[in-house]
Amino acid sequence: MNRHLLVTLLFTLVFAAVGFAQPANDNCADADVLPGPGMYNFTTIDATTDGPDHPSNCSSSGGTVISVYNDIWYSFTPTWTGYAIWSLCSTADFDTKIMVYNAGAACPVMDGQVLACNEDGAGCTGYTSEVIFPVTSGSTYLLRLGGWGDAPPGESGSGSFIIEEYIFNGPPNDDCADAIEIFMDADDSITVVMTNVDATTDGPLGLQGHGCFGTNGEESDYSNVWYKWTATYTGGLDVSASGTVSFESRFSVYGPGASSIPSVDLLDGCSDDGLDENFIACPDYTSHDRFWVEQGGTYLISIGGWSASDVGAGYFTFKKADIYTPPANDNCADAESVFIMTPLQADQFDYLFNGNNQTASYTDSVAMPTCRPTGEFWDVWYSFNSGFNDSIELRFKINDAALESDYIIDLFSDCGTPDTSAATFCIRTDQGVGDFQTYQLHNFLGVPTQYLMRVSSRILSNLPGDFFFQLVGQPYLNSVGEPALTSFRLFPNPVHQQVSIDFGLPASAWGHWEIQNLLGQPIYASAEMQFAAGQNRLDYPVAKLPAGVYFFRLTVDGKEKTARFVKQ
Repeated sequence: MNRHLLVTLLFTLVFAAVGFAQPANDNCADADVLPGPGMYNFTTIDATTDGPDHPSNCSSSGGTVISVYNDIWYSFTPTWTGYAIWSLCSTADFDTKIMVYNAGAACPVMDGQVLACNEDGAGCTGYTSEVIFPVTSGSTYLLRLGGWGDAPPGESGSGSFIIEEYIFNGPPNDDCADAIEIFMDADDSITVVMTNVDATTDGPLGLQGHGCFGTNGEESDYSNVWYKWTATYTGGLDVSASGTVSFESRFSVYGPGASSIPSVDLLDGCSDDGLDENFIACPDYTSHDRFWVEQGGTYLISIGGWSASDVGAGYFTFKKADIYTPPANDNCADAESVFIMTPLQADQFDYLFNGNNQTASYTDSVAMPTCRPTGEFWDVWYSFNSGFNDSIELRFKINDAALESDYIIDLFSDCGTPDTSAATFCIRTDQGVGDFQTYQLHNFLGVPTQYLMRVSSRILSNLPGDFFFQLVGQPYLNSVGEPALTSFRLFPNPVHQQVSIDFGLPASAWGHWEIQNLLGQPIYASAEMQFAAGQNRLDYPVAKLPAGVYFFRLTVDGKEKTARFVKQ
């Protein structure tokens, strides 16, 4: 028995020594010091993963947030100031991923210290990696090398890499005809290292007014470089240089079927000053947006600067993503119908109109706001009849005050130029006080007249977001319609544990109901349901809600009834 145990222990020790011999630089604290520029061999076989996840850096497809599997570490101190290239391009036998940390970063590295990273380098075979990053002579940089993985244990293997000074002599993809081809599978993502230093400007002119570029001479992506991609799926493509390039960027996507110097008519989309995936302004006026692509279609991507002097280096990401769904009233022709209510109805919040322009676009054919006539805008549209009013009160609530959302509100007679005959106004909420503002709108005709109201945000100075508003005056005809209820009661009020609503209907009808907070944001929304003829009762537990004012909103056959209650 003891002899058998000794043999087993010896076999286990030998297997551990042979099968699990981690590389000497497996841990961050044991990073190999690279003596200088050159070519180096490496292996990540049997390496462990000890670096942090960095879920927001170097986005990848797959089911985990691990940034780099089976990582090994290097320390590099350049003797020049400028840029360095670290390349595993086509020189490793596995799907690699690499990260560079800020000068002076120490183990353990922290989220937010990532200087540059790359998963799949443009033009590199085997999903290998390449990154260009800025360096300062005498500063020390930590380099992390490992593999991609959809789930543990992730990829590992062997290969070689070079690290050396990178000198810009004009990018190889400066001209559209020399666009670098991007290879991305349907469920993959790719990080593309790029520079537009020493690039010239080529591409279609006349991009101003196309939703993402302003009208003050902004005709193109300046000092631009080109990439080409044949879509491997039909759906949304997310292109982002948000905070990942060192210059004020802009890009344009042309296709499908784009080739040579594309026509502006093939413009699929563009981005100048972008918002990130959380609808927060991209740092330093960098760019991000999503576009619809069609499988098999060829797309040309031009990325450059806001002006010819906006040049630098960095990377941008490509990935499959759900397309942003614009609001139903994104276009002037699809304006949402709203109406004028009495002061009492407004005070009791019987009606309020919610809006959101975070995923809206700009109606290019319509003039810019007269009170802010330059820039790039995202807008939504509303239609109302002024009735017999010669003045109307507008009550406007900014729901995203913490995000510094602001809006520009102006009036139109039709989907053309701003109204100049009556009730001309243009309001900027950033010039008002507080997040709930009231305006008196004068000079209406006093006879029933249809108007269009636009609510827009100027990117990036006025971020888009949520809002609600009310139009207050003398209602016109049956514009204010409530469901035909035979009875209605909300109790108790104030409420501590559960609010109950009894209402009667003369006939069975379809509808739904919501509980909303003071901002008009739904806390609970029911599915569409069929209410019975006669009495109906709805209950909602409120014990866990913070104290404050809330609304019950009942919709029956497209008409609404709202009741206010207080949670104590």
